[in-house]
Amino acid sequence: MIKEEIKYVEDNLERTGVMEIDGISVNPIMTMTMVDGKVCNAAMDNSSTMRCYVCNATSKDFNSIDEIVKRPVAEESLKFGLSPLHCRIRTMESLVHLADKLPIAKHTRSKLSADEKYLFDANKARIRKQLREELGLLIDVVKSGFGNTNDGNTARRFFDNIEKVASVTNLDIELLKKFKIVLQVISCGKKVNISKFENHCLQTAKYYVKKYPWSNLTPTLHKLLIHSPVIIQRALLPIGVLSEEAAEATNKVIRKFREEHSRRMDRTRCNLDVIKRLLLMSDPYFSGLAKRKVKKHEPLLPETMELLEKEINEISEDDNNSD
Repeated sequence: MIKEEIKYVEDNLERTGVMEIDGISVNPIMTMTMVDGKVCNAAMDNSSTMRCYVCNATSKDFNSIDEIVKRPVAEESLKFGLSPLHCRIRTMESLVHLADKLPIAKHTRSKLSADEKYLFDANKARIRKQLREELGLLIDVVKSGFGNTNDGNTARRFFDNIEKVASVTNLDIELLKKFKIVLQVISCGKKVNISKFENHCLQTAKYYVKKYPWSNLTPTLHKLLIHSPVIIQRALLPIGVLSEEAAEATNKVIRKFREEHSRRMDRTRCNLDVIKRLLLMSDPYFSGLAKRKVKKHEPLLPETMELLEKEINEISEDDNNSD
């Protein structure tokens, strides 16, 4: 179904061609970046969630950094972007699950002794309890009806307090800081210095393997640290602008429209009413009437700024100062 929808939209764009709007030629280009891993795997015919859909490597290969960077990538897969929001959430989950296994220092839980299982479960419970009491974070708590508590706000607060997180989880604080820098770079919406960022990502991957050689990188960490530079390089816009966050934020709006402003006779009428409401919401006139909240941007670390391209005004100021 996902592949049929992709083909349907691409065929429509191809038939549309170049449009003339008030004397301006507009050529629509679809960038499929408002997607998550399930859509990417389905579109690339990747049947295993533990296999990278970009380079086709499996989880047992992820820690061989020097070999993995030489693998060819599927050019078609680069159009899906990085999904910065999901990357932040999955990175938080990966690090918390890594902390759960620190007392046993084993990647899998399937072949543990009774004593090791006790250590694992006790450490996991302690970490969840302390994160809740000291930071107000609910990790891996199932929500009734949909998903769990691992959302974007939880992940942001997690990486905003890496010192406290390090003391609770016993994870290496330098590793947490390196991941925070990577996540800030892909989310800030600014142009990235590819060579510097690639070097930082490789250093982070090797540092992870050095500190925790018994734990394989997850597919998300692998994509983030190994493939993000080439994905950013191929993107038409700064990768932070191509986030799926807008689509995720619409979920609560769709839920409200379905519950309060749709007919419940059958699913077709219900979906039709929801879609009409979404079309009204997207109309420039009506959306212009709404009071928009000014989004507070996350303050960037100095190390993050070093990995970004200088803005034009900053360059001109530097030139003036040198003169």
